[in-house]
Amino acid sequence: MAPLARPVEPFGEVNARTQPDGSLQVIATVLMEPDIEGAACGLALDASASMKKLYGASAPVSALFRPPTATPNVVELVARKVAAYLAAFSGDGTCQLLYGSCGPDGVGVEDVGSVTETGARALTINGPRATAWGGTFAPARRRSTRLRRSVR
Repeated sequence: MAPLARPVEPFGEVNARTQPDGSLQVIATVLMEPDIEGAACGLALDASASMKKLYGASAPVSALFRPPTATPNVVELVARKVAAYLAAFSGDGTCQLLYGSCGPDGVGVEDVGSVTETGARALTINGPRATAWGGTFAPARRRSTRLRRSVR
């Protein structure tokens, strides 16, 4: 990968590589302040039914149809990294996590809690516990916007 000699702000580093099909893959790093005083960070995890498999929570209806297989929990791996980064970036050193799109109508929110950078690296993320897997993710976005307004 060849780095761009003089990237302009807000980019810190830009790398480009020609792919076998002739397309160009570009990876850019955005410069950020190491921390912003008083910044609050949070992470909403999609708990809609369509995400269940990515949490490693899908299972066959019955072993008669298919033997159970272990499905990796890819959401947990990504959520740990992102939550750790956000906690390190935030003003108080924590990241608030929640599951969005919970419940049959998809508008439920389940609080996971607040984690530090170290706590995020050991976080267990398996999907909602108190509420059911939900419908679409769009209603949760509207709900989280209402929650943000009510916290202010």
